[in-house]
Amino acid sequence: MNIKAKVKIAVIDDGVNEYLLGESVVQQLIFNDDFTTETYTIDSPERITHGTVCAGIIKLYYPDIQIYSLKILSDTLSGNIQKLYSALEWCVQNRIQVANVSLGSHSSADLSATQKVINKVAGQGLVIVSAASNHGYITYPASFSNVIGVKREESNTLRESGFYVNDNIIDGIEFTAFAKHKWNGKVCSNSSSFAAPMIAAKVCQLIGEFRLTDLQQIKIGLLKMATNYMDDKQWGFYYADPDWMSNVLICHVNKKCRIDYSHLSVNMHDEIVVPADSASEALDTALSAYADNIDTLVVIGRDFCPGDYFELHRVVSKYNKNVVFIDNYQGKDMNRIVNKPCTNIKLWHSLFKLHNICTLNSSPMLIEEPMVSIYFPADTGFEVVLWLKAQFKNNNYNSYFATNHPLGVLYGIDVVPETNTTNMYSYFSLILNKKFYDIAIYVLFGYEGPEKMETDIKIDIERINDCFEATYSADGSFKDRIIHIKQIDESFIGSLYDSIVRLLS
Repeated sequence: MNIKAKVKIAVIDDGVNEYLLGESVVQQLIFNDDFTTETYTIDSPERITHGTVCAGIIKLYYPDIQIYSLKILSDTLSGNIQKLYSALEWCVQNRIQVANVSLGSHSSADLSATQKVINKVAGQGLVIVSAASNHGYITYPASFSNVIGVKREESNTLRESGFYVNDNIIDGIEFTAFAKHKWNGKVCSNSSSFAAPMIAAKVCQLIGEFRLTDLQQIKIGLLKMATNYMDDKQWGFYYADPDWMSNVLICHVNKKCRIDYSHLSVNMHDEIVVPADSASEALDTALSAYADNIDTLVVIGRDFCPGDYFELHRVVSKYNKNVVFIDNYQGKDMNRIVNKPCTNIKLWHSLFKLHNICTLNSSPMLIEEPMVSIYFPADTGFEVVLWLKAQFKNNNYNSYFATNHPLGVLYGIDVVPETNTTNMYSYFSLILNKKFYDIAIYVLFGYEGPEKMETDIKIDIERINDCFEATYSADGSFKDRIIHIKQIDESFIGSLYDSIVRLLS
């Protein structure tokens, strides 16, 4: 006899009312402000909490579950992101399989810490289903690739239990789902926090009935359940950013490039150099030695052809490790790379980001934050971005940094490849209107395009004989010039920072 085990799911919310739910909750905990925990019970039989509705929706669509209630929100649904971290850690320690999260943060200040926690618990096997913002803001943890992000459907075309996979997941949200479920004699409001529990139920079904445990496989399973899935179409999840990276092995092809180890946003376990003509064999050997310590292989090279990517992809897939390519590939046979389906690993190349930017459907919106574009010579070291970023951080600016250099992904800097200005404006307006920043800085290296973006401040840095010249323009008119700079060093970047702040004041 095949006895189906019930899936253990935690509802991380404001508590679950067992009386209204109609069944016992295995465990109910409240996470206090001092980060201690204690048992918690809702005594009133009639009290409807947000968490109760979420648990009811999950049970409605997949009843073979064991529910755990982790209360981290107050009765007014306010919360502390640190409590979310504690609740997720508790889930891992208690072998919870799925966590339904109806909350998140819009603050970029929470980004790095939240990303580290999410990657850690996801790497330990916890599957997190999280609701996106109802207002379109990029929300953490829902927007992370190691989370199943869900947003509400607003066009009223979906029916009960329906959902579809989003074509362009530049904001990290893979699924759009029906939210107006009928539960306890009422219809739920059209909110992302009620769309997510239905997807959580589908995840429980994939775990309980199909024995799927790997997050990537579960996402593919959901994709095949989606109303817009078609067998004859190439499907895959192509993320704008490789935010899943935690522990990496860096592989340089032929020769090492310059890396600032002190500012890496990932833990570099080791780095190796392999010859281009036998890269796949060398990586096969390296991965067999490092597989237990890393989640991602970072390949840094030059002038790969599509066949090289496919072969390296094949090798990495064998070890179930993700792969990030950092190179200067310019897009020949781009569709062959972008449309290559990935089923068991995550794959990133700057062409994926370019593909996402070029397929945006949104029209450019007004960018409220001041935006600066800086053009450096191609052979300038990437540390100039890190120096400038540190200047803004040290002076308490909540700054957004982007660059056309794919090396930026190792430092948590948004990589935005060059394309036409309309697409660029569409992307930046989308991102900057969905996040909260004081200033946006776009740093380009060796930009040779026919047109440059018009930003509030534009700075061109050119090599003139043995010196550098920086020319500033604000609002389209010439403002200032620095000449006879012998080298681009931290002192020069300090002057650059002072000039930007002065021009914006």
